[in-house]
Amino acid sequence: AVRAPCHLGYASRTAETSSTANPAKMAARGDAGFGTTDARSVWHTMPSAPPRTAQPTEAQFEADNARLLVRRLAFTLFLSLSFVGIVGLFGWAIQPVSGERIFQGFVLQVGVAAVGLGLCRLRPSPRLVEVIAPLLMAHLLARLAVDATLLDSQPEQLAVWHVCLLTGAAVLLPWGGLAQGLVALVALGSYSWALSFLEPSPGTMLSALGLTTGAITSVFGARFLDQSRRSTFFQATRLHDEAEIGAAV
Repeated sequence: AVRAPCHLGYASRTAETSSTANPAKMAARGDAGFGTTDARSVWHTMPSAPPRTAQPTEAQFEADNARLLVRRLAFTLFLSLSFVGIVGLFGWAIQPVSGERIFQGFVLQVGVAAVGLGLCRLRPSPRLVEVIAPLLMAHLLARLAVDATLLDSQPEQLAVWHVCLLTGAAVLLPWGGLAQGLVALVALGSYSWALSFLEPSPGTMLSALGLTTGAITSVFGARFLDQSRRSTFFQATRLHDEAEIGAAV
């Protein structure tokens, strides 16, 4: 009589344990313990897969490079025109007769630069920016040759000016080897044109050789820098995407 309740209690606990371990029995009893309800709750709490970010494309690089080119172009033109203005002031002091023509040429250069930068600020297509920038630098190099003829400069001086501008453009402007090559051809052509008006000197051939070497070197330098920027852009974008995926996981 004393042990009977113990057997009954043990039997009830055994039945509860077996029903708890069996989800089918729990569903039949309507129990909300460990059955299908917990399975669904565990499924809903699992983290979802992070969204895959788009891989960087060539169009993205071109758009980013065009924005950088506009900023660098404004800085390069400011330095170049400041240099041209200082040279013009010295030429005006040496030859006051040519002062008016030098001033008109400088105003023309500033106007062309302002129009070109204004067009770039309108956010045109990256291809159009890559066309405007070399045209502005080509115009600046051609005007230097014209100013050299007005000031009766020596060929060596013009070669030094062209080499300085070509080197600065290759380092500052992210436009690659093609645009740099076109600008270098304008520099060589304007120098050759100016030689027919300038008085030859013993160092004319050496200055021509130096300008040619500087032009070729600037083209390869611009090409290598463009490859480095391109590689850095795609690598940085991939690392950023991987970091976002890792943070989401």
